[in-house]
Amino acid sequence: MNTALHDVSTEARDYHGRWEKGGSTALSTKAATAKANYTESKADVQRYAESQEDELARRIGGRTFNTGEAFDVVLKRKNGTIHGIEVKTKTHGKQDEVTMKGSAVKRKVDWHKKGKNRVIHTVVLDHRDRFAGGAYKDLYSGHDIYYRRGVGKQWLSSMHKVNSIAELKRLIDMPYKSLPPKAQGVIR
Repeated sequence: MNTALHDVSTEARDYHGRWEKGGSTALSTKAATAKANYTESKADVQRYAESQEDELARRIGGRTFNTGEAFDVVLKRKNGTIHGIEVKTKTHGKQDEVTMKGSAVKRKVDWHKKGKNRVIHTVVLDHRDRFAGGAYKDLYSGHDIYYRRGVGKQWLSSMHKVNSIAELKRLIDMPYKSLPPKAQGVIR
């Protein structure tokens, strides 16, 4: 595939963004930017993130699952409520966002719909100040734990800053209407 960049603004596309005349295989500006900013997840990053999932599960009384499950951590309460928690650990990268593939969001939403009393959450751990010996500390947001009800793409600035594990536990169990505004989210 030819991925050379050129000005494609004058080439005709249909309303889906497809080339009308068989056209070009050149990347759009948006696609080229995404490709340039993509960082492949290395094994050490993955292992570190998994260790943080295990640690968070231990601290909140939850359980972790193998890759491919709907959620990283599941927490069951005596009242029958089951909490699915997506844990994202920021280890590097300039952007203060976390993303989820559409197929992953669908798997989480399907899990949510399967039974009564299921609640879904996103927890972001910003460890850019300590991962790889602090190599990315200049990118650190200044806060360790962020929370939002629901799943989907999240910006740290739109999430609730959590001050302790005890506060995180309270937020997980809190009724939606009682959550602080930045902790209220949606399923995307």
